[in-house]
Amino acid sequence: MKSLKSPKTTKRLAALSAAFFVGSVATFAADADVGTNAKTRANAVSNESSANDVKKVDATPAVERVKELGGTLERGAAGRVVSLELKTENATAADVRLFVETFGDLETVVLIGKRFDDETLAPLANCRKLRSLAVRRNSLNAKTLEAIATAPELREVDLSGCALTSDCVAAVAKAPKLEKLGLARVSFRDWFPDDEDFRDPAEYIAASKTLKSLDLRMTQNVTKAAYETLATAPNLEEIYLPVFVDDADLERLAKSKSLKHVVFENCDDVTQKGLDALFVASSIRGISVERCRSLRPNFSAVPEGKLERLVLRDVVVDGEGLAGLEKAGTALKTLELAALGGVDEASLNKTLSRLRTPTELTLDLTPAVGDETVRTVVAATPNLEALSLRGTRITDAALDEIAKLENLRSLDLRECRGLSQEKVAKLREILPLRFFNGAEIKATE
Repeated sequence: MKSLKSPKTTKRLAALSAAFFVGSVATFAADADVGTNAKTRANAVSNESSANDVKKVDATPAVERVKELGGTLERGAAGRVVSLELKTENATAADVRLFVETFGDLETVVLIGKRFDDETLAPLANCRKLRSLAVRRNSLNAKTLEAIATAPELREVDLSGCALTSDCVAAVAKAPKLEKLGLARVSFRDWFPDDEDFRDPAEYIAASKTLKSLDLRMTQNVTKAAYETLATAPNLEEIYLPVFVDDADLERLAKSKSLKHVVFENCDDVTQKGLDALFVASSIRGISVERCRSLRPNFSAVPEGKLERLVLRDVVVDGEGLAGLEKAGTALKTLELAALGGVDEASLNKTLSRLRTPTELTLDLTPAVGDETVRTVVAATPNLEALSLRGTRITDAALDEIAKLENLRSLDLRECRGLSQEKVAKLREILPLRFFNGAEIKATE
C-alpha cells in the first residue's frame, strides 16, 4: 500500500524529531546541575506544596460527599477545584453550603435534580468567582436568583426546564456581566397576560446591555410581541427559537440591529418567506435549521457575501435549493449539511465545487456523500481546519484526499463502514489533529 506521507510531511516529522532530541539533551544537562540551581529548588518546593494542597483537598469531607452523590469535580491549573457538577435528588442545603465553603474558587456549577430548590441554592450567593451556573428542572423564586446574580463574574446562566416567575428572569437579567441565558423548556408560574400587572419576561431580557445569547427552545409562553421586544436588545447576537415561531415572528426579529445568528428546530410554521426575511436583515450572518419538515430551503435570495455560517440538519433540500449557495456562500466559514434528504450527489458536488471560503465543513449522515464528494471538497477548500464525514459512504480512497489537507485539526470519521482501521491509523500519523472522532487528542508523556 502506498504511503500517505508527502515529502513535506516527512521533512516536518524529521525536524520535529530532531528538535525533540536536542531539547531532551538540553533538559538532561540542566538537570545534572540541579544541585546548584536555586530557582529549580524553589520550583521543586512550590510543586511539592501544590501537590500537598491537592492531597489535602482530596481528603476533605466535601470531596467524599461529592463522590457519594455521584458528582464530579474539575481542577484548575493550580490544582484547586473550579467546577462542580451534581445530578441527584439527594443533595441538601447543608451539602451545597459545605461545597461552597470548601471549594472557594468555584467558577462553574451544574445542578440537575428536583431537590435543588431556593434553600439549597442560597449558599451559591457566596461564590464570588462564579462564571457559569446551570440549574435545571427546579422550581425557583426571584429572591435567591437575585442574590446569585450579584456574583461579579457571572456570565452564563442556564435555567432550562425550571418553573419560574417573570421576576426570576428580571433578577437574572440584572447580572452585570451576563452574556448567555438558557430558558429552554421553561414554564412560568405567573403567566397571566390579561392581568394588568403582567410584564412580559422579554422586556427584562431586552433591557440587558450585556446579553449575547438567548435559548428559548421548547418554551411555549412566548408572545408575538416578545419577538419585536427582543429585536430591541442592544447586544443580542444569537437566539434559539421555540417551536411555535412563524414567518411573522422572523420578520419581527429581522428588525434587530445586533442579531447575527438565528437557530430554529422543529418549527413547522416557518416557510421560505420567513427565511428570506432573515437573509436580507442587516445584521444576520448565520442561520441554523433543524428538522423543519415543511421547509424546503432555497438560497437564491441571499445577497452575495451575506452568510458566514449555515447549518442545515435533517431537512429536505434539492439541487436547485443548494444552487443559491454558489453566490451566497462567498463568505461562508462554517457549513453543515447533515442528514439531508432530496439532494443528489452531482448537485451536492457541484455546489461544493464553487465554495472557496469554508474552514469548517460537516457532511454527516447525508446519503449523497461519497469519495467523489471528498475529492471535490479537498480541491475547492484546501485550507479546511475541521471536517466531519460521520456516517457517510466514503471508502479508503477518500483518506488519500483528506491527507492533502495540511491545515486540518479536527476530523470525524465515525460510523463510516467503508474504511479500514489500518488506513485510518496511517492518516492520523500524518495529520496534526487536535480532535479526532469528536474527542480531544491528549498529549502523551
